[in-house]
Amino acid sequence: MALNHPFRIVGALLAAVLLCLGCRNPVTPGTDTRTTAQKALDSLGSADFTFPDLAGNSLASLSTSFKVPVKSKDGAFDLSWTATPMTFFSKIDPVSGQIFVNIPDSVTEDSIVSLTVAAMAATARDAATTTADGGATKTFSVTIHPITDTTQAVNAVLSGLSGNFLDLSGKDSASNVTGNFTLPQTGSFGTEISWTVTDSNGQPSTAVTIGSSSAAQVTSPATGSTTAKLTPTVKKKGGAGTPGTPITITVPAITAQEKVDLDAAALPELIATALVKAGKGDTIAAITSDFTLPLAGDRGTTIEWTFTAARVTTGPVAYTAASGAVLVTQPTSDTSLALAGTVSMTGATATKTITVKVKGGGSGSTGGTGSNSISVVVTDPTTSASLSFLDPGGAVITSYTLKKGQTQTLSASFTATSYNWYLDGSTSAPLSAKASCDIDSANLVDGRHFLLIEATTSEGVFSGTIAIDVVPLPSTGLTVTVTAPTAGSSTLTFQNSGGATITTIIISKTTPVSVKTSFTADSWAWYLDDNLSTPISTTATCAVDASSLGYGRHSLHLEAKVGTAYYSGSLPFDVGVAP
Repeated sequence: MALNHPFRIVGALLAAVLLCLGCRNPVTPGTDTRTTAQKALDSLGSADFTFPDLAGNSLASLSTSFKVPVKSKDGAFDLSWTATPMTFFSKIDPVSGQIFVNIPDSVTEDSIVSLTVAAMAATARDAATTTADGGATKTFSVTIHPITDTTQAVNAVLSGLSGNFLDLSGKDSASNVTGNFTLPQTGSFGTEISWTVTDSNGQPSTAVTIGSSSAAQVTSPATGSTTAKLTPTVKKKGGAGTPGTPITITVPAITAQEKVDLDAAALPELIATALVKAGKGDTIAAITSDFTLPLAGDRGTTIEWTFTAARVTTGPVAYTAASGAVLVTQPTSDTSLALAGTVSMTGATATKTITVKVKGGGSGSTGGTGSNSISVVVTDPTTSASLSFLDPGGAVITSYTLKKGQTQTLSASFTATSYNWYLDGSTSAPLSAKASCDIDSANLVDGRHFLLIEATTSEGVFSGTIAIDVVPLPSTGLTVTVTAPTAGSSTLTFQNSGGATITTIIISKTTPVSVKTSFTADSWAWYLDDNLSTPISTTATCAVDASSLGYGRHSLHLEAKVGTAYYSGSLPFDVGVAP
């Protein structure tokens, strides 16, 4: 029918208007400005976490170790995890995603922890170009739930000890163990863990043996594969031990070259682990603070590291090959470095190069980062013939501290006709004849040193002296042993891992040091500083955790009762900045 009659036209127009009265105005969809990395993180939820078989264990009520994803769901990003505070976590493994929970017995109430994940391009750990996509992060709230009942606590720890939650090396799994690993000696809630290892016939295993500090040494068979059963026993407060379910692992035959190749492939993860241990939340694509590279692989190999600039006094890194310590000075802008690791053992070798990035934002001054790094300036001469040394805040200082391997530049802020810098009273040959002087503590013995400057101006000769204290790098897992009492003496002796007697150590804020006795006693009591009324441990082993201690000198005191005799000893220790 033709729509040409006037009434029909008006009717059609009215109907159209009435229909449109019920229509909404078109809406332009908002633009999603999130990076692809942020989108990947936002897709993560509590369902992506893995918990052991403990009833009620979740992010809202966490009592045992758990596992986090290390890859985004699309595989495009590596995920790096940090916790604030780290008090309840003994380790975050960047390779397996295992987070090892250790809740002190002294904690009796729920505590909230922030668990933050960052995304990094999956190729960054292994590619020529290291990139981070927009600095994407996401934070989860975790509730740490302590268990006060002894039986429940023991059972909770046992539930977390399984093949999936062993601290295995590299990319090993319980069905394919190729490298050494560490078995936990302590668990949450003040529990102690002991281990027995047997073969399939119940006899002592030849494939896996337990050494000191529960280090599991793996010996591969000549051919085929062999199995071993690891049986944990957990006890608390001197009670009877409760055995757990044996964990069966398989050890395959592996050649020296295969060991070298596996450890070389794991180098990016070793670097990532070293950064996690440093406790600053750094990743390979964003390094800001000092850390220590491992010098041994998990399969009995040795590792030698080489930066493109092995010793750069103006930043961004200075590397000490003997200890693996990397001292970092933040440059003014992001700086990528090639880090090569050469892995070797008898008859086999392999090299892998990883690109790392030191984040910019610093002043570019020398000497590393942390509280031990300062910029020392010698001020203009005054009517006095004595020169003054100033810190960055303009305060006069008489001494400063350098970590072993750290370099520091001192400079005069005035013009002179000549400058002479002398070290430790040696005035025959100046250390420097310029307006500045580099002090490299790698060439100095630990202890106090003195730097003298003599400057000649038209007004005369001016001089000044500043003290320099060189301290060793903080320990990253040192085990100190208290030796057995000697006849006729009630004083105990402390020794380092090499068996040498020590009178003091320096430890980091982030890595507890284990101190244990080499003898059996009826009772032990460990005290910190001058608090001799409340022991921090009453077992043969004491973990010295400096995370809550101030920088500077502290003391650990041990009293041990053997029969009717009492023995005691003290170990002074300095809390320093972690490498």
